[in-house]
Amino acid sequence: MRFLPQFNQLGPLELIEIYEFYDKPLLVSCRNATGQLFLSILVDEDEAYEVWYFLAVSERRFQHIRSGHIDLFSAFFDPEDGYLQEVRVSIIQKENMPQFVKLIWQHDLSHENLPLPGEFLQIDTETLVHLDNLLTVKADQSKREYLRLHLEFANIHRTEAPAKKFAEILYALQETVDALGQSIAGNATRIGAIPKYLRDLMGLNLVDVGAGSFEVELASVQMVDMFDESSVGRSIKELFDLIGLGADETLLTRRLQELQIRVAAKYASLLKTISDDVSSTEFEWATPKQPSTQKAEMSAESAKLVLSVIEQTQFEPPQILNIRGRLIGANLDKKNYEIWAKGVNDKNVIYSGRATDSALDSLAGAVLGQEYDATIRQLKVINLVTADVDEKNELLSLT
Repeated sequence: MRFLPQFNQLGPLELIEIYEFYDKPLLVSCRNATGQLFLSILVDEDEAYEVWYFLAVSERRFQHIRSGHIDLFSAFFDPEDGYLQEVRVSIIQKENMPQFVKLIWQHDLSHENLPLPGEFLQIDTETLVHLDNLLTVKADQSKREYLRLHLEFANIHRTEAPAKKFAEILYALQETVDALGQSIAGNATRIGAIPKYLRDLMGLNLVDVGAGSFEVELASVQMVDMFDESSVGRSIKELFDLIGLGADETLLTRRLQELQIRVAAKYASLLKTISDDVSSTEFEWATPKQPSTQKAEMSAESAKLVLSVIEQTQFEPPQILNIRGRLIGANLDKKNYEIWAKGVNDKNVIYSGRATDSALDSLAGAVLGQEYDATIRQLKVINLVTADVDEKNELLSLT
């Protein structure tokens, strides 16, 4: 580009990007022959010269400015070297017209010549190297299952991930794989710890991270068997099948009912973590048994649709309970009730929840503190907040 000075103390310059343009470039980045990066802004001009400020920046500082972590004012007002270089560039096209360079120290900088505070570039900037495309080779060479997640975090312009959300995603993924493994093995449980031997078979290790937008690579703890198969591989395949069903209410409901409620709860937890702050997630799986990878994708919008299907699905038939207990609380406006009944070893069991319309009349005439016979419909439902299986107790009658 003609406007860049080519024969001064900065050395020959190569244009990288133009960020602001009005008839001509006003804010650019460039580098010289030795690789030094500069952010440069046009601050003044007359009939003979243009005056530019050149800010030398390190690679990391450049990444943070470009991605919007550091605003433009702060970048120029707080130079890493403590000074800017002012360059006067001739705009009169004559041979050998010199460009003059002088240093401007930080304490001599005028705010008037700098961008306003709070002005950001906010350009997606990769700050990690890309992971290679050898996922199938890694799986075959190591005899392990490989799983790569490509996460597009919202409002993050560098190759970074919020630690808490990232940990939640990995935890939910492992919990889902564990639950699938237990279900496939034919001994699914609703609550309680999954046996250690099963969790050992399902274990995934974090092995690498990289750019694009943020990628994480996981590998199975256990090797595949002599037939290139593994328990965790079967769980991952089932997960990919579930993702492939999307929000198809009929097919998804049928399959989750077959896998049972714990899988549905853990799958819901995974979907929730990747729908809150992640705009889209791509899963890629390589196994020694297959010559190519398998891929599945879930956008935040799709995840929310699947969650709504799971929330409305009844995974177990309701139980009808006939109890006798003390009415402790009732709210007719909210249709709520609370009854304390005697359980095993005379310990109080608390039943609370919504009263059906058929139970409201008897509830209206009841006296708090008195004992009554109650009929309760107990449902097992998935709590999308905690990803646990909760009991929902509906009051059908009170006498």
